[in-house]
Amino acid sequence: MQVFINSAPITTTALTLNELLKTQGFNLDKIAVECDKIIISRSKWPEFKLQNNMRFEVVSFVAGG
Repeated sequence: MQVFINSAPITTTALTLNELLKTQGFNLDKIAVECDKIIISRSKWPEFKLQNNMRFEVVSFVAGG
């Protein structure tokens, strides 16, 4: 299946958003995820089923001032 993360096409065998994020090497404690312009709650990631051509925006939190 193909999905997009931050506009980049990704081919994956992951079935859920949580699996996808882990296989792509994201630090799950420090990101927020939007799918097709809707923010996905972290508690929903393990059950959020992927579908072909979904578009995700992943934003990382960084400390600083």
